[in-house]
Amino acid sequence: MATSIETVTPGNKPMQIDLYYDRPISGISIPDLFKKSKKMEKSQGKETYSFKVANPGHLLVLKYFAYNEADKNNEEKHLGDIKSLLNTYGGMDNFFSKFGDVIEDLFSEENYKLFK
Repeated sequence: MATSIETVTPGNKPMQIDLYYDRPISGISIPDLFKKSKKMEKSQGKETYSFKVANPGHLLVLKYFAYNEADKNNEEKHLGDIKSLLNTYGGMDNFFSKFGDVIEDLFSEENYKLFK
């Protein structure tokens, strides 16, 4: 079973898409991820594929746990992904004002303050 696919962004930047089916990721259940995810469609030739993309708030939490615990061989990649995600939304303050509620739902109030 594939766990990731390699693709290229519209700007020709290589990108890896992680695929998950039924196991929790960094303690976040798949149903929780899907509740806040966004449906996307991509056409390739005559076929159109539908898939869901994690909410950026959830993605930040997943990258944070991957950076800190799960994948020590790719720390630099995960840190770069975190910085890129925050920069895409205008920095940490803007990111948390837009997606903080999604992130806060994953943590107790005390742990959310520590995470932020």
